[in-house]
Amino acid sequence: MATPTKTYVDKIVENQNKLFNTLSHYANEAVDTMVPDQAHTEKATAIAQALVQQPMELMEEMTKQETMEKFQQDFWGNYQALTTKSMQNYMDLYQQSFQYMQAFMGSAMGGQQQEKTRKLNDIMQQCMKAWMDTTAENARIVQEYFN
Repeated sequence: MATPTKTYVDKIVENQNKLFNTLSHYANEAVDTMVPDQAHTEKATAIAQALVQQPMELMEEMTKQETMEKFQQDFWGNYQALTTKSMQNYMDLYQQSFQYMQAFMGSAMGGQQQEKTRKLNDIMQQCMKAWMDTTAENARIVQEYFN
């Protein structure tokens, strides 16, 4: 047989568990809201990979035996060609990055960002309401216990 104290404590523990589950649910919703769009993520990843990969490929090309032999024959001409190729790669990546940022800012700063902000605000309000309701219910249980 449960004692009256245990019954009251069980009710409070049950309320706290419900609150924890509710807040966990809303935390997951908030994370889902803040996850970037898959297309933007893939494009940014491709640009970042190219930013690392292209200079590495150019360095590999520069260290090949045939490139070294070309340097021995005409250092400045080959150096200029590789430098021009390097600058062209960086300019292409800059252009891709700039276009990406324009597209990202256009979609993220428009209605999509406002919708995400509204949803996060709603989640915060729902969390506060759940916390306040649980606190009020637990206070009522404590008050009932002492009366």
